[in-house]
Amino acid sequence: MALITEDGTGRADAESLCTVAYADSYHDARGNTLWSTLSTIDKERALRRGTDYIERTYGMRFYGYRVKSTQALSWPRYEARRKDGARCEYWPSDAVPNPMAQTCAEMAFKAGQGELDQDIDRIIKSETVGPLKTEYLDSDGVVRYRQTDKMMAQFIEGSSSSISMVRS
Repeated sequence: MALITEDGTGRADAESLCTVAYADSYHDARGNTLWSTLSTIDKERALRRGTDYIERTYGMRFYGYRVKSTQALSWPRYEARRKDGARCEYWPSDAVPNPMAQTCAEMAFKAGQGELDQDIDRIIKSETVGPLKTEYLDSDGVVRYRQTDKMMAQFIEGSSSSISMVRS
């Protein structure tokens, strides 16, 4: 099944925030040669999984509002404020911003190498053996990727240049 990419119109059937050609160009420019070893079908699958990760992890926190209530993905958006610059500027509401497509390509690269959402046991913060006391770190059990968090910070309300999260 051919990959359906969001084209800025708020497609109800979109599966990815960037195309295979975009991801190919992005990874080629960065020397990520492992990406080029994947078949087109595997690249499409990785882009779907990368987009799914972005949607599940960040989708509810993006600035602004979806352009259509029927669109499958979080982008395009109205009133999605840009954090760069002194003036109040907004991302175009008829396109997926380039940094969002770059993040999708990055997550697809990671998805092409393995599972993004691994099942994680709770992380033990401290453990006392005599009368058995175990304390766990506060975590939502989601794997976080520091570079992705930094790339996404510009699209998320209340975030600074990075999002403080625990990754196991």
